[in-house]
Amino acid sequence: MAVAHKSRVISAAAILLAPLAIAAVYSARMGTAVSTRPWHLEAYLDSRVAECRRGPGAGSFDKEYALLAGHAAEAKRSLLEADRQCWLWRDYTDCLSRLLSVCLDAQLLALELAQRQLEQETKLAVILASLHRELGTNNRNGKIWSRFELRNLERTRARNLIQQAECLASNGEVESALDHAFRASNSWQRFSDQSDRAFARFEDGSLRRMWDQEAIELLHWTRQSGRRAILIDKLEHRCVLLFRGQVEKSYPADLGRNWHRRKTQGNDASTPEGRYRIRRMIPSGRYGLAMQLDYPTSADRARFRAFVREGAISRGSRIGGNLEIHGRGRLYSDWTDGCVSLEDDEMRDLYSRSYSGMPVTIVGTCRLTSSSQGR
Repeated sequence: MAVAHKSRVISAAAILLAPLAIAAVYSARMGTAVSTRPWHLEAYLDSRVAECRRGPGAGSFDKEYALLAGHAAEAKRSLLEADRQCWLWRDYTDCLSRLLSVCLDAQLLALELAQRQLEQETKLAVILASLHRELGTNNRNGKIWSRFELRNLERTRARNLIQQAECLASNGEVESALDHAFRASNSWQRFSDQSDRAFARFEDGSLRRMWDQEAIELLHWTRQSGRRAILIDKLEHRCVLLFRGQVEKSYPADLGRNWHRRKTQGNDASTPEGRYRIRRMIPSGRYGLAMQLDYPTSADRARFRAFVREGAISRGSRIGGNLEIHGRGRLYSDWTDGCVSLEDDEMRDLYSRSYSGMPVTIVGTCRLTSSSQGR
């Protein structure tokens, strides 16, 4: 009887003390555990990860973002696992540690993105400044062709790409702007290489000696004959009137659209080179006063046939003709189909001093005219 009573007392005491024990254990645990889900930190992590995905230049960090996103997903799973625990034993301490670690990784990636953005903006500014200098109308890069406004698809493409790059940059799309700037640079380089090859002939020593010799022979002819002759320097864009062994007059001239090339066939918009004569004086032509040249000569025909045999031009090509020295010029733009064009007043002056059968020598360039006033 006494034993039974004692057991009932102990049981009652245990029942009374159990809540106190549980409360003590809970209190001790809460002193070292995080019992509330860190919603604010979780939201902050989500925003930082999103910034790393959508930020400028993020496409260049796909691997880094994939790793970051994987770590963020693991941290989220740890939160879900903690949520499944009984509220009394729920502890987000480990989750908090994971979230803080991933937030730090996201911050570091964001800094890398910002650094890359700054580098890209700097690179873009340098490339665009360089292209503007190269394509500027007053550019003098030391190359013989730099003072001419040459028509070229690559040059036009480069200018269009620069405009697009600047538009993209103004909208904050630096990566796309830089891509356009690189493409513009490549187009400009192709144009530059093509121009170097096209103008190499004007620096060829053997050609320059030949052109100098042709100019000297024409000058001597005017001294011996006492008659006038015309010398045209394509590179200097000068039409020079020679008389009695001297330069009597010099006129600026516009040439064919592809003047820097040696004429090979009709419709190539190139001004020919060689020795010609005025076949006919035209007092009223399509472009006012005009003097028709005897192109093509026998030398032009022989050269044309050689080009056809070599396959340089197709067999169906024609040699062309009807080339003139005429008015309506001085447009500061090479616009003709191969003719030489002077401003109307200067054409009237040249026309009044010219005659049918007058010698006309067209050279790439020569010392006789290279010191004359340029365009």
